[in-house]
Amino acid sequence: MYILIVNFGEKKLEYGKSYSLMQKYVDAILQYKKDEKICILEHLDVYTIGASGNILDVVDNINNIPIFYTNRGGMVTYHGVGQKIIYFMLDLRKKSKDVKKFVLAIENLMIRVLKEFGIIGFLKDGMVGVFVNHLEKEKKIAAIGVKFSRWVSSHGASLNVNVDLQKFNAIIPCGIKEFGVTSMEEVLGYKVEMARVDSAIVKNIDKFLIEIN
Repeated sequence: MYILIVNFGEKKLEYGKSYSLMQKYVDAILQYKKDEKICILEHLDVYTIGASGNILDVVDNINNIPIFYTNRGGMVTYHGVGQKIIYFMLDLRKKSKDVKKFVLAIENLMIRVLKEFGIIGFLKDGMVGVFVNHLEKEKKIAAIGVKFSRWVSSHGASLNVNVDLQKFNAIIPCGIKEFGVTSMEEVLGYKVEMARVDSAIVKNIDKFLIEIN
């Protein structure tokens, strides 16, 4: 059983607060005190450095955006308003204990959500996340970074909807120099209603849950 909620009680949440809430919730799941949960929310401006990240990938933080070291997998990325964050706090002790399968299921979920808006997302060999073709260039539109604590997952995915892409210029996103970053707004040419993205995520969650079993 899982509980799907839209956020942690606040629509746009400071990263450190959501990180703390997520860790507490994971601990409770590990002790069988809480049901599984999937959270959909937005963050206030932050650069996060994952377990394999390096502060040197924050190359020009002219806006003095907060930097947060986190325990998720992956390198450096940006989170901000206009970007959908999905946190998966799920108990894989009850499911398939397969990290690659879990990550692929998240990527497939992102591809299905994009398809709801007529955007074709795809995967690239050897890379994590979802890419699209925009103006004859391959660009990343969704990033994945997860963590497992005794097979209970945390963190998850970020999908660029109407996010300020200029904020990515201060970093080397996910350590990738050869591909740019894009958003649904940039690809479609108009702002996307965030509530529509929430609905598309919820609509496709059941298939995601089947894929990780």
